[in-house]
Amino acid sequence: MLKSAIVSGLAAAIYVTIASPHSAMAAPWGTYVACSNPAGSPGARQAYVYTGTNYTGNCYIFERDSSGDGNSWTSWDTSSGFPNDAIRSVKAGSSVRLTLFWNSLGTGDNGSVFVIGAGWSYSSLGSWNGQASAARMVDSSRAQNCMDGNNELVLWTDPSFGGDCNTLATSGYTPWAPELMGFRNDSASAVWNASTAARYLYRDARNANLVLTPTPNSFYISLNPPSSGYYQTYIYPNLSTMGIDNVISSAY
Repeated sequence: MLKSAIVSGLAAAIYVTIASPHSAMAAPWGTYVACSNPAGSPGARQAYVYTGTNYTGNCYIFERDSSGDGNSWTSWDTSSGFPNDAIRSVKAGSSVRLTLFWNSLGTGDNGSVFVIGAGWSYSSLGSWNGQASAARMVDSSRAQNCMDGNNELVLWTDPSFGGDCNTLATSGYTPWAPELMGFRNDSASAVWNASTAARYLYRDARNANLVLTPTPNSFYISLNPPSSGYYQTYIYPNLSTMGIDNVISSAY
């Protein structure tokens, strides 16, 4: 997978504490700071990420931000100060999962992800060493397949509610860009409006080019050609045949 030229252009100089944008943007972007005790263990809602294998090099703390936006996750991206192409070992706290993305969330990369489970540690990320450009931390109480949506908008990268996924709160913030959805650009192939109000999905960032208005408790999938079985397209509307598979860049 090729790294985005824009993403690769960011250098190690981004190892700084970024001011939280919650107050200005009302979005679940995270900050990070240097570890005070790199040899120790992260708190329950934290992860320690290291620039060297075997928990060496610079150590930074990622922490779940509960600032009232209603989400059960926090994301980091090169556009908000993620330590780009640097992470080589990780320790996750007991109450959070950390998902690493190869490219920044705005690139449209729909490849594999690297998931560090709650309480897990990796002394080396193998082929992912020095490759991650974004991350999302989710409360471990939430289902990893996102099928526990509760008054939220749920997005999946794969048809039939598979692949990477995330849940978006119905109030408290406006996810007007992929980085603010904690979800990769142009990658949604299944949608569930698990709320009591209509939601809005857009082809472009900043809520431009409305393509879908999921009604309360509605499902949309992409199966092309249709499969036989429970997820047949005659049960759920098909994003593929609607021409809006893998095009979503923002929501409301």
